[in-house]
Amino acid sequence: MSALLIEIAPSWAGRVDRSAGPNGCWLWTGGLMTNGYGQTRVKEDGRWRGAGAHQVAYYLATGRWERKAAGRLVRHLCHRRRCCNPAHLRGGTIAENAADRVARRRGIKLVVTNSYVLPFAGVANRQFGEAA
Repeated sequence: MSALLIEIAPSWAGRVDRSAGPNGCWLWTGGLMTNGYGQTRVKEDGRWRGAGAHQVAYYLATGRWERKAAGRLVRHLCHRRRCCNPAHLRGGTIAENAADRVARRRGIKLVVTNSYVLPFAGVANRQFGEAA
């Protein structure tokens, strides 16, 4: 985690579709990385570079910039790579992210949707559709 100042590309906010409401997935409508995560640009240490759209959403909501190089990343609790809703994002370790995947049987496609509980929003067993 870092307290450094990150400058966000001005186009970022316009590429997040918030039409699903406060509990739904806010999908990134901009470009995607080859792995399906939303891609945007940030200025860090005076240089522009690529960054995950969800990483920017987490930073804007928490002020924390999670770095994979430091063993930290932003986890999607809804398991939708394009989601930028800060309510669905958590900072964590690579091991925690792997445990999330196993716990939710992400590696084995048993169903098209997954049940996910939003404990902080008071919403239980909310269904979030998975990308096909």
